[in-house]
Amino acid sequence: MPARIVGFVLVPALVQLLIGLFVMVRNTGNGSFVGLAAMLFGLMGIPITATLNYVVSTWWAKTRLQRHIAFTLVLTSIYPGLLIALWVLVS
Repeated sequence: MPARIVGFVLVPALVQLLIGLFVMVRNTGNGSFVGLAAMLFGLMGIPITATLNYVVSTWWAKTRLQRHIAFTLVLTSIYPGLLIALWVLVS
C-alpha cells in the first residue's frame, strides 16, 4: 500500500474510530444518548471521511504536502469535533 493511502486515509479513519469508541464507552450507562449518537454518526461519518480523503489524496498527488496535510486534518476533525461538542453540551 502506498504511504499516501496509509497516511491520509487509514490513519485518520483509525483516529476517528478511536475517538468515537472513547465517546461511546464513556457514555454508557448514564442515561445519555450521546453514545448512541456517536455510533450512528460514526456509521456515516467515518466512511464518508475516508472516501473523501482517498479521493483528495489521489487527485492531489502532486500538490504540496503541507496543503494536503492541512486539508486532511480539517476534514478529519469534523466528526470528532461534532462528537466532543455533543458530549460537552449534554454533560
